[in-house]
Formats: sequence, C-alpha cells, structure tokens
Amino acid sequence: MPRGMTTGDMEAHIQDIYGISVSDSTVSRITDKILPVAKEWQQRPLESIYAVVFLDAIHYHVRSEGQIVKKAVYIAIGIDLDGRKDLKALMADLKAVYAAVDEQAALAALDTFAERWDRKYPKISRSWRDNWTNLSTCFKYPQEVRRLIYTTNTIEGFNRQLRKVTKAKSVFPTDDSTPLWLVPSLRESKSAAGA
Repeated sequence: MPRGMTTGDMEAHIQDIYGISVSDSTVSRITDKILPVAKEWQQRPLESIYAVVFLDAIHYHVRSEGQIVKKAVYIAIGIDLDGRKDLKALMADLKAVYAAVDEQAALAALDTFAERWDRKYPKISRSWRDNWTNLSTCFKYPQEVRRLIYTTNTIEGFNRQLRKVTKAKSVFPTDDSTPLWLVPSLRESKSAAGA
C-alpha cells in the first residue's frame, strides 16, 4: 500500500464506492491488484475516431521527494461514433427538460425522459430528481441566461464527481496512489452511465 494511505482511508473508500466492508488484509490485497489494473486501464487502446472529445485536467496535491506539489490528472472523455447516435437522442430528450418554458413543463419532460431512458440509463432521471431543488433554480432566469447555464460542458460534471471521490484526501502520498483512488471511480462511472 502506498505510504501515507491508511487502511482506514482505503476501507472507507471501498465502503463508499462499492458498499462493502473489508478487513485490513483484504485492503492490502486489493491495493496490490488495483495498481496494475489502473495502469492497464490508462494504457488501453482507444478508438481510431471519436465524434466528440472533451479535454481537461484536475489538480491534486501529491507528496513528491519530501514535498507536497500540485500535479495534474489529465482527463479525456471521448464519445465514439456509435455512442453518439444514442447520446444524441438522449441529449435531445434531456434538452426538453432543461430548455422547457417553465418548471412544470420541465417536470413533465423529465417524466417523459424517464419513461424512454430509465431502462438503459436509470441514474440520469434519478439524479435529476435528487437534485431538482438546485437544478430548477434556472427557471427563475430569462431564457437567454438559462441557455448560458445549461451549456456548461460535460467535463465540469465529471470533475465534480472526481472531487467528490477525493474530497477526504488532501494530499496523495505518491503519483501511484492517485490512480488507486481515481481509476475505480472512473470505471464505475463509465459502467453506471451505461457505456
């Protein structure tokens, strides 16, 4: 296990992400297995072409040679040509929610969205409903301002998800410890999105 990451840190992370409790020895065995999987996932072959690619970086504090330095984790989200067709229809249906004329019409559009997409992507409408208090605030603004609000790109939401996973970790002890925390969450988010 990387120096500075306690078994408690790892136990809490596994409990949070997977909902299971594990022993100290299990944490050590998992840690030994995750790093090679994380490295393999980082080096996996990519598609030859993507319809859309979002690029960004998120910065974390990492201990390096006795000092704490800020290092970037570079993020690329690619939408392939096959997924784009599905994504295009999904996004059109979701746009009916956030571009609705008022909150009542948006809730009706969310119901319609859920009927069409919940079987394949159940977490999307559930997330919208769970966060409706915050999301519905946009209906207090004129249409021109709302358009600026809902065009925030995909990467910002993804970065928020990574920050949520790492919020309890102020400093990573090594470069290798960062993927131990991020890659399982990235893989989980990809499977949760139905990719």
